Amino acid sequence: MKWRLREGQALRMLSTDDESVIYNDHSGDTHLVSAAAASLLQRLQQSDADTASLLTACAAEWELEADEELDATIRELLTELDSLGLIEAYLS
Repeated sequence: MKWRLREGQALRMLSTDDESVIYNDHSGDTHLVSAAAASLLQRLQQSDADTASLLTACAAEWELEADEELDATIRELLTELDSLGLIEAYLS
């Protein structure tokens, strides 16, 4: 399964070290998300990615082991971003 930003939207981000405010011009909604969630969004703004690729990239960026705990965290963040209508999953 791959992830991408929802079509037809442009996201604007204002970030601090711990969190980011995301404005979605398509829906008009504003969201407060963690720095980790914002990092995933920034990666998906660059290109679509599958969960395994996101896990590997985030582990390297955050200097963590790509273990089961980080995998669960990445999946939770993806689910959160999907529920906010910012990203969507699709089969490639």
